[in-house]
Amino acid sequence: MKRDDHTHFAPARRESAEEVEREFQHVDGYACSQYFDFFPLPLAVLNPARQIVFANKPFQELTRSGDGHSFLGKRPGEIVGCVHASTEPGGCGTSVNCRECGAVLAVLETMATGKPCVRDCQILQNVDGHTGALDLRVHAAPWQHGEDRFCVVTMMDISAEKEREVMERVFYHDLLNSAGSAYSLVSTLHDECPQELSESLDLVGTALSRLVDQIQSQRTLQQVERGEYVVSRITLQALEVLETVVEEYLSLPLAKGRRLVVDPASKNGHVKADHALLRRVLVNMVKNALEASAAGDTVTAAATVDGGTIRLSVHNPQCMAESVQLQLFKRSFSTKGPGRGLGTYSIKLLGEDHLGGRVGFESTEAGGTTFWIDLKVAGRDGPQ
Repeated sequence: MKRDDHTHFAPARRESAEEVEREFQHVDGYACSQYFDFFPLPLAVLNPARQIVFANKPFQELTRSGDGHSFLGKRPGEIVGCVHASTEPGGCGTSVNCRECGAVLAVLETMATGKPCVRDCQILQNVDGHTGALDLRVHAAPWQHGEDRFCVVTMMDISAEKEREVMERVFYHDLLNSAGSAYSLVSTLHDECPQELSESLDLVGTALSRLVDQIQSQRTLQQVERGEYVVSRITLQALEVLETVVEEYLSLPLAKGRRLVVDPASKNGHVKADHALLRRVLVNMVKNALEASAAGDTVTAAATVDGGTIRLSVHNPQCMAESVQLQLFKRSFSTKGPGRGLGTYSIKLLGEDHLGGRVGFESTEAGGTTFWIDLKVAGRDGPQ
């Protein structure tokens, strides 16, 4: 290897052109290397100096490096046109900015630990005098081929995903502000309007309140799926949360023609849970039960305590078809048409993964359908 030049982060030294060529021949002669071109993701093999010694066709297309071997001996940032790859004599990985580069960090971690690593990487490019940007998800994995040690890097372009996330955040923020402002305006007008308009404004206020709740619900679900939601556990009276949800739905059009009640034999219990997530689970249970029931049916919410576990449940007298029961809790499955199916999925996701409970259902011709969540009673060591 050549001597190590000054660097602000990763080692700057490189292997000689002769050594890089030898490594290329070694990898290129590997029996499976011919199949790397069929791999849909850009793939490159790096030597211990982080130099590229092999690249498949998708990688060459991503980096516009052509069908030749112009990539040999270069580092990933240099071949993709990263603006920071040329700020230091040592090249890619040696500038101050490289300390925050997901690609460099993934490769260094894999080389140090011998274990795979995944990181996201944002690259500011300068290609042929034009500024551009790449959002990549970089997978790095160790590979021992004979006596040589390499790092296999694959890159997934996630620019569309990142752009969608930004647009969704702006959308939810602006939509919530607009709906919240409208709700506040209606509340103000309610105190000043004539008596004959109060009932109409109450209906408008209720509709706007539901709109805000639905927007927040969808945003919360996406935050949970992306691992961005911070769970805040507090002590809650489980029956009180259930009663509040039932009372809210009594006045909504969905409950028209149906009876929605809380079982008078229900028992209360304290649970340690995130209020917003628990409420969302119960809202979806109640909503699904009302949608599944027929006119004149009674939907019954209940809370029962057994040892150290409290079960919160919602029952309706209808039975689900077997084909429906077999697909429940799938993310996009719904009996209500395309674009639906998040209700039961979110019950499972939020109830088990983030509330630490156990979610299930029972559905028979004789007994109807009951969805339930079991939660541990706070301060007790009963079963979960």
